[in-house]
Amino acid sequence: MTKEAVRKSMRFFRRNMAENERKEKDALIHSKLSELVVFRDASYFFPFVSYGTEVDTIAVLEGLLADGRKRVAVPRVHGKEMDFYFIRSLTDLKKGCMGILEPVTQERAVITEGIMLIPGLAFDEGKNRIGYGGGYYDRYLEKHGCERVIKIGIAYDFQVLERLEAKSYDKKVDMILTDRRIIE
Repeated sequence: MTKEAVRKSMRFFRRNMAENERKEKDALIHSKLSELVVFRDASYFFPFVSYGTEVDTIAVLEGLLADGRKRVAVPRVHGKEMDFYFIRSLTDLKKGCMGILEPVTQERAVITEGIMLIPGLAFDEGKNRIGYGGGYYDRYLEKHGCERVIKIGIAYDFQVLERLEAKSYDKKVDMILTDRRIIE
């Protein structure tokens, strides 16, 4: 399947999930994430802010921001580039690029360690990913390296395929976490 065919298919499947099924799967993913030793031990957390039919990250953000033990920074898009900015509450987020909630704060994060949640429409068992086609995460990771950052793709299990078409510029994740399994 081409990247575009995979994108179209995954959008269709996510859009057609029943709301109760989505909530169940989100809860399983949140639970698995919170049980990861690397997640519990990390001082810095760099999630995407979920939008539309993506795996919910808002609930994770709410819990971490209320707890206050991790510094949390989320992405904001500037043209073709993206940077992460620290937030202290969900009120630090406003609709930005493509209607996605983005930070209005100005404290830019220099990412050297921690956990980064990476969105995707599809992943494969080799830890490749297909995003939405904008290349924001690929460019960010290429520019900033983030070698000591653990990059976790979170998705519903049906979004993990056996093999995807990957290009040399496509950045892999270190781990994929779904409602059914963890691929390391």
